[in-house]
Amino acid sequence: MPKAYLALTKIQTFSPISIAVPLTYLSSPVYPLPPQTTALGALAYPLLRNSPEELEQGCSSAIKLLDYIVYATAGAESYTITRTIERMYNTVYQKTVRWVPTDRGNDEKLRWGILATGYVTYLNNSLYILYISKNRDILQYVYGITRIGKKEGLVSVEEVLIDEVDKHVDDSAIKVEITFYVPRHLAECYPAKVYSMPILHRDNFCQSIRPQVQEFYVPLEVGKMVCRVLDNATVLRINDQEVVIPKTVLR
Repeated sequence: MPKAYLALTKIQTFSPISIAVPLTYLSSPVYPLPPQTTALGALAYPLLRNSPEELEQGCSSAIKLLDYIVYATAGAESYTITRTIERMYNTVYQKTVRWVPTDRGNDEKLRWGILATGYVTYLNNSLYILYISKNRDILQYVYGITRIGKKEGLVSVEEVLIDEVDKHVDDSAIKVEITFYVPRHLAECYPAKVYSMPILHRDNFCQSIRPQVQEFYVPLEVGKMVCRVLDNATVLRINDQEVVIPKTVLR
C-alpha cells in the first residue's frame, strides 16, 4: 500500500475571508470554513502560478492537483459570519452597448450598484487546513499559500507540520472533539450545522452547471463539536488537533 502524507497548516488571516456558495449571486451566504475546493485552490496558486490560468478543456489549472491531493479539510477554534455593503461595478453584467461611455446620463447611473457581501472572521485570525497526499513533495508548497476565497483574502502561513499519516492514526477512537468539518457519512456530530459543500471532484474545476457536493458537519461559531466516529472513518491525532477522515484515502 502506498504511503500517505499529511500537511497540517496553520494560517494567519489579515482580514475577513469570503467564500461564496457555487453558482449563486454575489450576495449569497458564505461558508464558515473553506470547502475542499477552496483549500485546493489555495495550494494551487503557489504551485501553478506560472502555468496558464486555464487548460484547453475549459478547466482551472488547479485540476492538476487532483492527481496528488486525496483529501482536505479545514477548521478554526471559532468564527463569526458578518455582512458588509460594497460598491459593485455593474456594466459587465449589462448589454454590450453600455460598456462604452456615452453622453447619456441614464446609462451612467446604471454602471454602479451596491452589494451585500458575506465574510468570516476567525478567532485570533487563525485558520487551519489539512491536506492529505500520496506525494510528499507536493505538500512543500503549502508554505507558499498567500490567498484564500473569492476575494483572494491575503493570508500567511504561520506553522506547518508535514508527516506520514500512519504516525497519527488512532483506530481505537470512537468519540472525538474537533474543530474541523467532517463529511456527514463518516460520523454523527453535535452541536453542529450541516452544509452542502463542493468536494475534490474534477467537475468542480471545470465549467459545469451542477457542482459535485456532499453534506458536512461544521462546528458552531464557538467551541468544538463532538463526533461519534462511524466504521468507514478513522481519526488522526496531530499535535493537539483531532481530525476525522475517510478510511479510503489511506488505501
